[in-house]
Amino acid sequence: MTVTVNDLVLSVRRQLGDWGAALMTLDTTMTDVATTLSPASRPSSVDINQSVEVELEEMEITDVAADLTVVRASRGTTAAAHLSGSLAIVRPRFSNLVILGALIRAERVLAGYVPAKAVTTTTTIVSGTEEYAMPAGAEYVDRVELDNGSGNPRPFHFYEILDEFDPPRIRIPQGCAATGRALRLTTLGQYSEFLWGATVSDIPVKYHNFLTEYACGVLLEDEDSAITSQTVQAAGVEPKPGVNQQVGRNMQAGAFAHLEAVKPMTRIIHRSDQRVVRR
Repeated sequence: MTVTVNDLVLSVRRQLGDWGAALMTLDTTMTDVATTLSPASRPSSVDINQSVEVELEEMEITDVAADLTVVRASRGTTAAAHLSGSLAIVRPRFSNLVILGALIRAERVLAGYVPAKAVTTTTTIVSGTEEYAMPAGAEYVDRVELDNGSGNPRPFHFYEILDEFDPPRIRIPQGCAATGRALRLTTLGQYSEFLWGATVSDIPVKYHNFLTEYACGVLLEDEDSAITSQTVQAAGVEPKPGVNQQVGRNMQAGAFAHLEAVKPMTRIIHRSDQRVVRR
């Protein structure tokens, strides 16, 4: 089953019941410069001066007929071509871009508990060189192996992680490794950042519920925090968490409970010479 980032965004919308004031689909392809939006069916509630969102672009409706006349790329979004069948959401509570941002935050949280798939790289030991860059995105060292001279890798423990560099480096004392031997490093880290239209390829499906539920919690908490902040600035009163803020936090806690139920059992060992070793 192929799951896209767009699928996760729609899943978040379903959980929040956020389909805006009206929902339409494009009847024809819309170029990035067209000012006419042609819906397959236009609800009677659609009117001028409303915003309509198609994928990551927001538009403003300036005229209503069988087709809609729109001003492109409003509120700092970018005009893009949209295929026939794309959803057009009128005045959504949360934009697709905001939902995408919440999913990215959930993705980063997930990587802290269940890191991305292993990335294995092989480096040849060079005379006079002690430090070697780890792969970009590496957060944890899972396994370090060194060729025993016969082409067979063996576990190697005499190393140090230097995390003041970006990417971090691994230091191999010259007295512990012979020149020409292969150093094999397996690391874990972040997942590929979500992009609109991309396939969710490296996160197992069993973690998708965590992503969408946590993202819902982030959206509700952030929305309520913003409203509270505006109220404080306007009236000078003490901030009080709203109902949605607590609901959002509860949803994030519930997402963690579900994550604990499906994540693999693992023992995390903290050591002074590196950030985290996962056995």
